Amino acid sequence: MTPPYIEQTKLPGLAIFYPHKAQDDRGWFRKIYQADFLEKSGWDFRAAETYCHKTKKGVIRGLDFSLLPNEKKMIYCLDGKCQCVYVCVKQGAYQGKFVSIELNGDDPKIILVSSGFCTAALAKTDIIMVNSNSIPYRSEINFKIDPYDQELSIPWSAPTVTWRRGGAGRGHTTGGDQGQ
Repeated sequence: MTPPYIEQTKLPGLAIFYPHKAQDDRGWFRKIYQADFLEKSGWDFRAAETYCHKTKKGVIRGLDFSLLPNEKKMIYCLDGKCQCVYVCVKQGAYQGKFVSIELNGDDPKIILVSSGFCTAALAKTDIIMVNSNSIPYRSEINFKIDPYDQELSIPWSAPTVTWRRGGAGRGHTTGGDQGQ
């Protein structure tokens, strides 16, 4: 299929957007946000905020989610390689099910996430991620799940990882421990 197009995952409300990419001897060009195309495809998304973060190899960021019923996200790896995991926390048949998607800066995939999903990224190399949210972040309604939760049994692809619950300095685990 020729980009742009959207591929649905096995979980309703979670899809992969393959944007237009052009490349020549000068470098490359990617159109990572196309409001009209997304709307025509059933993903009416308008960003209220966009941020990026750099994460060091071996670090897991997440699993976090908010209680906002209409929140949508676009998640994109600008540089590096990572394993992204999306866990459905909505009531019903898909609750507790997850999808693991490999992202890397050389492959223009953007994850489209509707409300009701926890998101996490394990940096396989140093990474730079870009996240756009339809609703501004509010810490009082943002929650985290331990990425090593035994009930989820997420098969993280790196042997040694670090995870930090909450903001900087508020507890962490190393090497696959169970968290605090």
